[in-house]
Amino acid sequence: MAKTTNSPMLTRREVAEIADVALSALDKAIEQGVVTVQRRLNASWLRSDDVGVVVLLQKAGLPLPLKVKRQVRRWVRD
Repeated sequence: MAKTTNSPMLTRREVAEIADVALSALDKAIEQGVVTVQRRLNASWLRSDDVGVVVLLQKAGLPLPLKVKRQVRRWVRD
């Protein structure tokens, strides 16, 4: 699969709803730098690619080191 360079952007709430995860879990992923956020027009926007990252990490049910979480992000995006 080719890298997505112009991935559609979604709000934090949209990502949390689509991924079926708590907003607090998404906020933690943002704080840890697992997913990146862009701030525009008083809102936080995430790449749509990051929905898969959030789902995988949340549903894994395992405490993973930050380094592994970032590797998962790279794997999903690539």
